[in-house]
Amino acid sequence: MWTTVREFEDIRYETTDEGQIAKITINRPEVRNAFRPQTVQEMLVAF
Repeated sequence: MWTTVREFEDIRYETTDEGQIAKITINRPEVRNAFRPQTVQEMLVAF
């Protein structure tokens, strides 16, 4: 089961219940998940 750890506008950041595995998903389907500077900044914070 995946749990959202922190809310972002352009990405989803989730971990397993144990917190051992993280998953980052680009979540901008309206523009076919195109990157923008904000997307990159959010990914840097998540990493």
